[in-house]
Amino acid sequence: MNQNHAGQGRFSGRTAIVTGASRGIGLAIAGQLVSEGARVCITARTAGPLEEAAAALPRDSVITVAGKADDPEHRREVFDSVAREFGGLDVLVNNAGINPASGSPAAPSAPDSAS
Repeated sequence: MNQNHAGQGRFSGRTAIVTGASRGIGLAIAGQLVSEGARVCITARTAGPLEEAAAALPRDSVITVAGKADDPEHRREVFDSVAREFGGLDVLVNNAGINPASGSPAAPSAPDSAS
């Protein structure tokens, strides 16, 4: 990735939120946005992996807010943090996956043994 921290690039002066960004696609998206001049707020459920992810990005270009994407209080905290630290929001990347029905994939059920 070409790390452009001088504020040049197609996202220069822009601010982004990337959810589900402690690893994988979300972290790659955040890294690309930063390399193109953006400041980012990355979010994920747990603080430890999120802080590790932030360490891979330039310190002055990233903030973190840990919490669950389906929690209204967490979402409020994210937007409040972005407004306070960066002044506003230009790009939102919803990368977090949630399953509001069960919170996790359903376990397969055993077949009926009626004969």
